[in-house]
Amino acid sequence: MKNLKLLVAVDGGKASSRTIHYVGHACRAMTEAAPQVVLFHVLPPLPPYLEAGDSAAGTPNPRDAFETESRKTAGHMLAECQRMLAADGVPPGSVTVEMVENEGNVTAQIIGAAYRLGCDTVVVGRHGGSMVGRFVAGSVVEHLLREPVGLTIWVVE
Repeated sequence: MKNLKLLVAVDGGKASSRTIHYVGHACRAMTEAAPQVVLFHVLPPLPPYLEAGDSAAGTPNPRDAFETESRKTAGHMLAECQRMLAADGVPPGSVTVEMVENEGNVTAQIIGAAYRLGCDTVVVGRHGGSMVGRFVAGSVVEHLLREPVGLTIWVVE
């Protein structure tokens, strides 16, 4: 039997925490072959007010500061996710981490990464929010479920 490889998309919110615990418990229950887990995070986009213009000569570039802080925050969050998985019994050697720049379509980035990394399953957490808000704005989960992508999708409530 082929080992399962999960891409777990996380953003640091409460839904991500629930998702990590779910994956940890699911992996622990798989006794035949421990699945491989890829923790996947898309960095936040650059705010519009930082896109236009450069800083004055000799002053720190606010875009660089934003990107550095975003990477630092994401690194801490991903390390915490790894710690949570280990606490739930997932062997640390079966967990890898991938952090990527936001290219505008997070759903496409998740699907592309799953294919590129050889994952069979994408695991995402659903955030709260009203039905109206989800209908109007949509969400990564809704977009993943709308598009037939040839992958198994686990949605953790």
